Amino acid sequence: MLGRFAVPLIVLLLAKDFNGTEGYLFQLRNASELTACVSDEPTVAFAKGPPGKNPDFTKVIVEDLRGGKIPLSKYDCNLVLENGCKFWDLTNGWEKKLNIENLSDPYPMVTDYRWNDLPVIYTKGSWEGKINFTNHHSFKMHFSILASDSAQFLFTNDSSLNRGFHAVIDGWGSTHRSALKYCTNFTGTYPTSCFAQYQNTSGNSILSASKKWAHATLQISFNATNERFKDSLVLNERVNIHFLPNRAEYGDGNYSVSFKSNDQSLFKQHKYHVLRSLNASSSMKLKLNELSSKFCVNVVYLSTQRSQEMEKLLSLELRDATGKLEFNESITSTNNPSWTTQRFRSNNRTILRNGSTLILTAHVESLVIGGVKFCKEGDLIFKHKIRNPNGCHLLEKTTEEPDTSLLNEKFNSILFTECKAFKGNCSGFELCKNESRECECFAGFQRSEDGSSCTKACQDKQYGILCMNTSTKHCLNDQISNVNGLCLDGCMVGYDPPCESVCTENKYGPDCSLTSNRFCLNENYSRTTGSCLEGCAAGYLYSDCYESCKDRNFGVDCSSVSTKKCIEDKINHVDGNCLIGCAEGFLPPQCETVLDYGHNVDGYLYEIRRGAGELKACVTDEPSVAFVYGTSEIKKASTSSYTKVTVKDLSGNAIPQSKYDCNLVIENGCEFWTLNQLDKKLNTENMLDPYPMVTDYRWNDLPVFFTKGGYEEKIIFTSPHNFRMHFSILATDSAQFIFTNDSSFIEGHNAAIDGWGAQHKSLLRYCKKIDEKPSCTGEYEITEANAILSAGTKWAHALLQISFNEVSINSLKILNDMAEIQFYTNKSEVSKDGKYYVSYKTNNNGLFKQHKYRILRSMQASGSMELKLNDSSSSAFCVDVVYLSNKNLHGNATLFSLELKDERGTSKYKESVASKDSFEWTTARFRSGNVSLEKGSTLTLNAHVESLVIGGVKFCKEGDSIFEPIVKKPKSCHSLATKEKVTKPEIDGIFKNHLLLLSECKFIKGNCSGLKLCKNQSENCDCFAGFKGEHCTNPCESMKFGIDCVNTTLKHCFGNKINQSDGNCLEGCAEGYNPLDCEKECNNKYFGKNCSEISGRSCLNDKHFSNNGSCQFGCAQGYAYPECLKEIQKAIPSYKTISFDSIILDLATSLEGKENISHLFIQFKESSKEQWTNASDDYIFNDQANYLVSNLTPKTDYNVRLALFENDTMDYLENFLPGDELNFTTQCRPIDESSCLDVKKVNMTTYSVSLNLSDDVRKGELCSPQLLTVHHDELGCIFNETLDGTDFQKSITDCKCGENKIELTFENATLYQNYACENCPKNAEHNRNIYIPVLTTVLMLVVITASGVGVYFLKRKRSQSPNQVQFSSHVEIIASAEMVPLSIIDQNDESSEKSDQDVEKYLLSALASNVLKKQFEKFPRGQTQHWDYGVKPENKKKNRYGNLAAYDSSRVKLELVPGDENSDYINANYIDGFERPKAYIATQGPRVNTLDDFWRMVWQEKVPLIVMVTNLLEGGKNKCEKYWPDNNQQVTHGRVTVGTVDKEVNADYVSRVLSVSCNNANRLVQHLHYTVWPDHGVPLYPQSMAVFVEKIAEKNYVHPILVHCSAGVGRTGTVILIDACLRMIRTHGRLDVENIFAKMRSQRANLVDNLKQFEFAHLVLLECVATPNFAIGCANFTEEYNKLTSNNNEKLKESYSKLSKMCERDFLRTETPAKNEANKCRYPNFISSSNAIVQLFPYENVVTMSFFNAVTVDGYKKPKQFIATQAPMENTLADFWRMIDQFNVKEIVVLNEPHITETQYLPTKQQKFVFGEIEVILDDDQEYHSVKTSDVTLKKKSVIKKLSVKCASFGWMPGDLSPPNMGSLIDLWDNLKTTGEKECIAIVCHDGVTASGLFLGMGFVIEKIKLEQKVDVGLAVRTLKKSRPAFVSSEIQFGLLYEAAKHYLCSFDTYGNFK
Repeated sequence: MLGRFAVPLIVLLLAKDFNGTEGYLFQLRNASELTACVSDEPTVAFAKGPPGKNPDFTKVIVEDLRGGKIPLSKYDCNLVLENGCKFWDLTNGWEKKLNIENLSDPYPMVTDYRWNDLPVIYTKGSWEGKINFTNHHSFKMHFSILASDSAQFLFTNDSSLNRGFHAVIDGWGSTHRSALKYCTNFTGTYPTSCFAQYQNTSGNSILSASKKWAHATLQISFNATNERFKDSLVLNERVNIHFLPNRAEYGDGNYSVSFKSNDQSLFKQHKYHVLRSLNASSSMKLKLNELSSKFCVNVVYLSTQRSQEMEKLLSLELRDATGKLEFNESITSTNNPSWTTQRFRSNNRTILRNGSTLILTAHVESLVIGGVKFCKEGDLIFKHKIRNPNGCHLLEKTTEEPDTSLLNEKFNSILFTECKAFKGNCSGFELCKNESRECECFAGFQRSEDGSSCTKACQDKQYGILCMNTSTKHCLNDQISNVNGLCLDGCMVGYDPPCESVCTENKYGPDCSLTSNRFCLNENYSRTTGSCLEGCAAGYLYSDCYESCKDRNFGVDCSSVSTKKCIEDKINHVDGNCLIGCAEGFLPPQCETVLDYGHNVDGYLYEIRRGAGELKACVTDEPSVAFVYGTSEIKKASTSSYTKVTVKDLSGNAIPQSKYDCNLVIENGCEFWTLNQLDKKLNTENMLDPYPMVTDYRWNDLPVFFTKGGYEEKIIFTSPHNFRMHFSILATDSAQFIFTNDSSFIEGHNAAIDGWGAQHKSLLRYCKKIDEKPSCTGEYEITEANAILSAGTKWAHALLQISFNEVSINSLKILNDMAEIQFYTNKSEVSKDGKYYVSYKTNNNGLFKQHKYRILRSMQASGSMELKLNDSSSSAFCVDVVYLSNKNLHGNATLFSLELKDERGTSKYKESVASKDSFEWTTARFRSGNVSLEKGSTLTLNAHVESLVIGGVKFCKEGDSIFEPIVKKPKSCHSLATKEKVTKPEIDGIFKNHLLLLSECKFIKGNCSGLKLCKNQSENCDCFAGFKGEHCTNPCESMKFGIDCVNTTLKHCFGNKINQSDGNCLEGCAEGYNPLDCEKECNNKYFGKNCSEISGRSCLNDKHFSNNGSCQFGCAQGYAYPECLKEIQKAIPSYKTISFDSIILDLATSLEGKENISHLFIQFKESSKEQWTNASDDYIFNDQANYLVSNLTPKTDYNVRLALFENDTMDYLENFLPGDELNFTTQCRPIDESSCLDVKKVNMTTYSVSLNLSDDVRKGELCSPQLLTVHHDELGCIFNETLDGTDFQKSITDCKCGENKIELTFENATLYQNYACENCPKNAEHNRNIYIPVLTTVLMLVVITASGVGVYFLKRKRSQSPNQVQFSSHVEIIASAEMVPLSIIDQNDESSEKSDQDVEKYLLSALASNVLKKQFEKFPRGQTQHWDYGVKPENKKKNRYGNLAAYDSSRVKLELVPGDENSDYINANYIDGFERPKAYIATQGPRVNTLDDFWRMVWQEKVPLIVMVTNLLEGGKNKCEKYWPDNNQQVTHGRVTVGTVDKEVNADYVSRVLSVSCNNANRLVQHLHYTVWPDHGVPLYPQSMAVFVEKIAEKNYVHPILVHCSAGVGRTGTVILIDACLRMIRTHGRLDVENIFAKMRSQRANLVDNLKQFEFAHLVLLECVATPNFAIGCANFTEEYNKLTSNNNEKLKESYSKLSKMCERDFLRTETPAKNEANKCRYPNFISSSNAIVQLFPYENVVTMSFFNAVTVDGYKKPKQFIATQAPMENTLADFWRMIDQFNVKEIVVLNEPHITETQYLPTKQQKFVFGEIEVILDDDQEYHSVKTSDVTLKKKSVIKKLSVKCASFGWMPGDLSPPNMGSLIDLWDNLKTTGEKECIAIVCHDGVTASGLFLGMGFVIEKIKLEQKVDVGLAVRTLKKSRPAFVSSEIQFGLLYEAAKHYLCSFDTYGNFK
């Protein structure tokens, strides 16, 4: 359809033919009343019969389907309206002309958008709109007509309109014929003498009986012939009437045209202006000052074609603010003779911007423009301005009848528009296709049961047209649109838009918008919280699942420990394998088999000792450990066991499968193994041991021999064999070997180790006599003392070799703890019998260990040994193989391999070993964490070389081992290895780790008491984790744990039972904590033990108490207290009737579908106001079918809403949750019998008519009169004029003698009055005025029904209600001549401003006079009522002060505690408020013994707000007990549990939210705590208290507000008095302090305790009433800011002027200027408050307080948070730094660039400052983003203070009012440090005022935005000027504070958050 209009990049739709429209029209009705029409056509007309008189009858409001206005419509060029083209520049070649300038309209009928604004004339029975012209001119005019029948035109030259050419449309006769006639007598309703010319017998074919507008063209042409009856009446869609009068017959003269109908009708004259181009280049321009999103413009023009070639008519172009062309299109002429609407629009996102220019250029001369209108694409809603029209229709359809399928499709699409043009409330609305009412409810609604209305909303998940669809969406809180089934508040948490499927991958949260950073097992995430449902994926910690496993842990829950040995210990935490390869010495790929286990350990060894030092065991990663015993402890009987050990893991478990070891030291030590081609041999088979020293695990089993003084053990061998054997020795000294051929050991070779002489020399000798005094010849000696035996503190080793050789010399070599002894024998020493002997001894008890064992040797390269396991082990596979490597023999060949096969023969593990360079016993450790030893498995060791030597095979266990000695009480232990040990830091780290690892002491049955772990012997010992004390017998206390009990567990354990070694819980978590770590509270509604229960409650912010599942902050929005289990039901009010002052609500219909509703509450308000009014004082029972809301103002928009309560929810204020509002407008007040016409004589021929109303009727409320008509009894109608309102005065002139009948017509009534003119002959009877007031009611009888009568009596009853308390002003106040009598101010006075001004005058007068003192003294202090109950002995202790108890008559009675008859007393009284009994509870501050009673009272009385006006301590005295817990804590008082769930700290008060629960029910209580009331007197500044009481007065509470100070009288009474008076002013515009005060004093003694407090209350009231409200909500800031800055900042200047006067008044009233010391002030004229000036304390030689030119300034959240000062002068530099010291300045901010006159006052790296005891040093500095930050140290004696200095370097020069960059200044503020309670920040600028004031004011504004989302520049300036009036002393800086707020708000990407 659009293709033939396409042009490159631009799509144009030509309207008029509007080929871009479908030509549909639908009606939108509500309760059968036509509300609006919907069409894609440009113009819609509304019809009504009879139409009534309304000048705006055809005017419409045009909106899009979303209710959006047509953008930029104010810039339209509407040539129908006066000044309708005022924004366009028409000076370039345009002529503006009236279309009927000569009464001959040359242009076609108007049916475009201009039609609605054409003038309308009302007619009823008489000729109207008389149009005069002469016969020199032809006449042509277009009309539109709305009439039921008989629309008539008259053309005549008779000024009396009694004859002439007559055209009747649908009116002649009973058949409503149309005719053209000439008539000669119009004296009656119908002419009596006519000549018919033309008639049409099809009745009402044109006017359609007033159902639509008809159109007519009346044309009069004068001709020269006498062809009289050539006149014509052509009836088609438009009527053409053509009169052809004969000029000769009528002659020259005056003619007129008039029109009328018999009944009420409307005639619309097509009268308008056009623009005509004077040349072919005329242009009209428009410059835009606003922004619009899309470009759409309609141009109405007339097209002509003067040749066949298409001629360019006009073009439209758009240029941006720089002149760049953004759009340009032109159109050419066509043959269309009608007005054409050309739509210019762009689909390339062309935007109409601020500063853009629109230019329309004519390209032909005499181009006619009818108008230019901004448009909006798509369907439009046309709203009428008349009451209840019958229908609407298109003025001209532009297409044929639309396709039915397209029509239905469009119809259905509109049904889904959600009625956004009517505030989104579709209830009652229906859309109709045509006048036959083929109507359908909007999507989301269906017809009520009786089918009468579309008020029944879809239920459950039903939606759409007729609620026929069921939504499959999963929506948050089940909030589903009943229109389209989509989610209103987004998807249910965990569902992905379009809310049908759960989140995928790692997405979660609302709309799956969050990404979980956790790594979950099987990728199974909680789609609500992002947590892991099945635990963490392998490799991640269970506490959060996004932190990798620590250390060597890996796998699921990090529960496995990797046995891999990796480079840099880097393992894959998923599978435990190495990331970058095996560590040195370990075989890939497993990285577990170690070639030399003994050389691949850290080499640490610790001792476990008990008590005073008894050695119980040793811990090491070494393969073998030797225990050392003292000489006296070595007993011969235990010789064989001294080196034997029991080996366990750290948990005390034995090494698994150790019975299968192949231990070749002991007999049958390899019995389970099958040997194949392996030779088993003794190492000392020929006394010649060919193998190295044994230091591996076999060492402990080598044979041991006891020695003491003699050679007992003899080793015999024969010559010529050499001898070689290894020994290990434990002896203090003198370990000796002898080699001899003398069996009696008398002589021989002797080796003495550490034994010779006092020096314990070692030597080698030959002795002839070996006894106590041997006779020896020394051959070789070593002089080092104890070089080998180490005095018996460790085992030494010796190698004894004997060679039969004559040449070599005996030798003794010592290497560390190893002695190598070599004897050589010659022939002279040859034994006679060939036997030789070797023996050994010690002088004292000692032990010798012979290295005697067996080995396995492969006889060929295929030898093997095999083991079949007969049982299983769950431990990981670990086997040590001891072997000898000989590279000289085997080269690089593989020596052997070890393979494990399961019982099916499948290989599970196989690894091989290659030879090494060194010839020593090597332990190869084969291991795999992935393999276990199962029953039936076979382990095979295969030799791959001949002569492979195997020393043994041993099952092992990875990790450290505990070695326990078989023989108890050793002195120490040590490792046998000689490898280099680790460094001390590593040892210390491993040592601490073992204190934790061994802390459970499972190796000795779990008893760690008294045990220590030592680094070496009994030195450097520490207790195991969990114990402390000298002897390690004291376990950790309370929640302490770990080494030395220095750690405190964060876990919450059941019964507080923790493992005091590691801080974990012994018996699980406490209730409400997650069992995974016992640190985090249960989440996702889980609660109770192990978070095993799920709460069904719906809580605010989804916050539950984790111990019992109740709600922390109360219920979620929409859920009912106390249980938070059920949704609060809502209802939209329905109504029965609306009158001018009331509405009757249909409660029965409103509650349809609601269950268990027992009561409801009704509120209403004017739509333009914020405050809601309660329709009743109490709840309304649900059995009341209707409810009358009365006393409404006529012709006013109202909102009414319902709050529903079920039986068990009424007691909770939080359940007040009103449903959607019903919007309605009260009718106009009908005229009544108390009103009449006021007719006054002006003179004989003139009188005036006006409307006289009764006193209680306001003219603005009345129904507007429509027509004032005056009929003369002879002359007929002499006056007929439409009226605009009730406030009129019309003059009737040329009053002829006779009676005048005056009629004032209203829509439903008519006022009549008769008046007799005196302009008569003298004998006339009409010689006096006659007034006969008559009221004729036309429709009122229909309105007065039975319900109306009921309303009347109900209103009467209510007006007489005796329960409504009214306070009236005291007589003395009224009588005072100096004061305004406020109590008699009319409550109904429309001017609230007048009332506020009167209140202000009264307060100012009272404060200035002696009136307040007189009033206060009327009410003496002390007891005036009985308080017998409060002074009973049982109750006296409950009173804080002995002379103050609660009055009996008004005391709060608590519910009795069973068994205590006095438990109903608390020192508290009910206090009445304004028009509200028991509005407050005044009470004392709780004492320790009344805390439970206090909270009982709060709960019992359902207190919503607690106001506290004292501090806990004042003047060192306890004023009140703390009755609330710290933030996020709970405390229980009796049955009531109180938690603090929120806290906001402000400069003068603290706001808290308390969660109060009792009996499983929960409420939220607000706590407002005023913190700056001084110990004596009253607060200095009333604005501080004004802000506080405004917080109290924010809401109207159903239940009493609790107010207390310490005694509950003085401050308490002051606050109550202020609040009650403020509510009186706000609701009634009047004030009566004295009567409120009198009532208060009668209810509790001494409320408002003194005159100062009474005066202070008046000051606060004055502050509240008289102070302008400068606060602007962030959501409205842009709009309000634009108002302030419009018209050259007019309102900004006005605001600043008011504020300046206010601040000046404040300063003069409350402050005393401080006396400046001029020599210390750069600008002495700046005054400061004596309350704020900085005084330095005495120091050094100064003994008095010293002046310093600086002031303290309050921050938004903290008093005296800042010090503002000038840049120091040379003579104040020392004082500046003393101030920094004395006032605990944490940070210094320097705002200005240095001035040439300023001294250097900040330290540099080259210069520090010293002022007496103070030293100032620069530590470091750095510059970032135009701010240089320095770290400064201030030293004073031994005290060191650290502070920061921020110097702005963005170029703010001294004296400049504004900074160069506001953004930099805001950034500087945001980077200020947070100050502690006694710390402050110093703000420095050149003069101490200009820059500092702006900076501090800006900061105050920003902090209020952050906390309250309000911009309050006024409060910021007032706060600053308290300290120094010169702060912000110009309009420029005042405006800059608003600029700062604007800049700050605009810096937010989510600026909508402030909206």
